[in-house]
Amino acid sequence: IYRVRLHFAETWFGAPDGPKGGAGKRVFDVDAEGEEALRDFDIFDEVGAMTAVVKTFDVEVDDGTIELEFRPVKDRPVVSAI
Repeated sequence: IYRVRLHFAETWFGAPDGPKGGAGKRVFDVDAEGEEALRDFDIFDEVGAMTAVVKTFDVEVDDGTIELEFRPVKDRPVVSAI
C-alpha cells in the first residue's frame, strides 16, 4: 500500500490576469489504480484561487507503478504536484 499525495492549486480561474473564478469552472475526477479517489473535485470551491490544497489517500499497487487517471467533468483537470 502506497500513500499518494496530490497537490492542487487553481492558478487560472480567479487568478490575477486569469478569467473570472468561481465554483464549477473546473471540475474533475481522479482515479488511482482504477479506483475512484476524488469525484467531482473543484479546487476553487474548496479553497479558492491561488491557494494550495493537498489530497491524501492510500492505494494498493500490485506492479510497482501507481496509475493515476484525471478525468474532466468540466474543463480540464489540473494537478500541481504528485
